[in-house]
Amino acid sequence: ALEENYFPPEQKEFMARILTENLLLMVKLMAERVTAGDAFYPVRWEASFGPGKELNALTVQLDREGKEIILTGQIDRVDLADGNGKTYFRVIDYKSSDKDLDLDEIYYGLKLQLLVYMAVIEKNHLGEGELSPAGMFYLSAKDLMIQANTDVTDEEIQKEMIKESRMQGFVIGEESKELYPQDIKWKHLSQFDHDVLMKYLEASIKYAEVMMRLPLTFEGGVPVAIFVLIVQSVDTMPNLWQRSEN
Repeated sequence: ALEENYFPPEQKEFMARILTENLLLMVKLMAERVTAGDAFYPVRWEASFGPGKELNALTVQLDREGKEIILTGQIDRVDLADGNGKTYFRVIDYKSSDKDLDLDEIYYGLKLQLLVYMAVIEKNHLGEGELSPAGMFYLSAKDLMIQANTDVTDEEIQKEMIKESRMQGFVIGEESKELYPQDIKWKHLSQFDHDVLMKYLEASIKYAEVMMRLPLTFEGGVPVAIFVLIVQSVDTMPNLWQRSEN
């Protein structure tokens, strides 16, 4: 009863109207992106993964005895595109505020969500055969506010709104670049970078499981053994970070 009365009816109506307007705007902007040269089209919305779900869970083998971690969740959106004789995919996560994706936050385990989504799609294939990774992005669903002069045209406002609503993340692979609008400078990861990140994700999940089982400190310090897993699993990670800074 407390939740039902938390917001007055007027505020609920206002929030519903704003969300509806934002949804309609996002659909319109999606159409504008296609016109601008975006070759992708949505194929899954709110795709759940896990036992008995639309997509299989992401499982990570922990040891030779068959122990594993099972990850479940929901992917906001999955897009596909055809080109170069292949089918490409990208994953998109909607956010209520501006969010970007950078390698430092991935490195410290702060933003592994999109990597998990990428791994889920690569293992499930969506009934499309083999899929090639082409991108992982955040997309803000916030109410757009554009600052402009009074004599600005509707077309100029539209262009500014498209710019403000641009996805934040990484294009993956060399061939997939041509599937995106060419007038936007996208952050880019190579296929090799992608492979390294997938290895790093698996190592990070195993590391998290070890952290849950072992004490956090040992004789005043963090146990060295729990870091060996990461170092041995991803020996190429420093090279990826060094290249990203150049």
